Amino acid sequence: MTPQQILDFEAGYSRQGNIYAGDTQNSTSNAVTKSLAQSGRETNRLYRQNYGLTHNGIWDWGQSRLGFYYEKTDNTRMNEGLSGGGEGRITNDQTFTTNRLTSYRTSGEVNVPVIWLFEQTLTVGAEWNRDELNDPSSTSLTVKDSNIAGISGSAANRSSKNKSEISALYVEDNIEPMAGTNIIPGLRFDYLSESGSNFSPSLNLSQELGEYVKVKAGIARAFKAPNLYQTSEGYLLYSKGNGCPKDITSGGCYLVGNKNLDPEISINKEIGLEFTVDDYHASVTYFRNDYQNKIVAGDQIIGRSASGAYVLQWQNGGKALIEGIEASMAVPLMPDRSELEYQCDLYDHF
Repeated sequence: MTPQQILDFEAGYSRQGNIYAGDTQNSTSNAVTKSLAQSGRETNRLYRQNYGLTHNGIWDWGQSRLGFYYEKTDNTRMNEGLSGGGEGRITNDQTFTTNRLTSYRTSGEVNVPVIWLFEQTLTVGAEWNRDELNDPSSTSLTVKDSNIAGISGSAANRSSKNKSEISALYVEDNIEPMAGTNIIPGLRFDYLSESGSNFSPSLNLSQELGEYVKVKAGIARAFKAPNLYQTSEGYLLYSKGNGCPKDITSGGCYLVGNKNLDPEISINKEIGLEFTVDDYHASVTYFRNDYQNKIVAGDQIIGRSASGAYVLQWQNGGKALIEGIEASMAVPLMPDRSELEYQCDLYDHF
């Protein structure tokens, strides 16, 4: 286009084939899996296509970016058992089922330098994402019960398709009150088609301590939307007992989707030091993530089927805490050629 306006187009295609390596979910085998182990045949194939178009502009008032993206993933795999001890074990090496995930993305933002009190760069942006899933493989379970808490036990009467949309607006201000000091407040608003709206404020700070050391700190409210299986009305998982909560000792249990799930919420905090001398880099960071509404496979019984099986659903649990220390180091092995990186993570879960 012009030196100030750049249009980028990207396209990609990949294929990944996996041969049978003897794995099953419950370490069980049958004649089919034994034959596959000897022949080394492919049991599943993953095809990915992605396309993107991005416009970058450099203007008198700042910079802009606008992009449109499309991705399609086909997961073609041999049929597997869906319940009981044979769950996850290949049952037929002649029949393949294709599951498809299609994603549409668009995003745009502008970055505007502002001289008011301090040097600042204001960023304002928007995003829209849509995911469509057609999974006839894992939703093909048919059970003897005709009605499970309002969900049909016949796969023919349950949809294998599900979709979700997320729209977002965000604003961020990179403030430099003095050389070596950066303060970055931000606010993000998300609207989920299934779970409603959510605000996520954030604040990040960085301060140079001399020529080689920098301290960084941040706090942010984050959220994670339920995945397409957890909210699907066509989702149905059955266990004869081993996969049920410990209080259910007989009768088996079903786990069904829940379209009323709330997103997971977390308050994420971190503080750390960075060291940089020439091409040598090292950092150490303490982090703490406090979760609410953690999405878990439920243990609260919402009903029983005609056969006596208990019915559970995905639900929002209580609070959870993950904290730890993360350290990393990068050392050049040969000038201008390569470097050795090492990272160590220590976690505590509560």
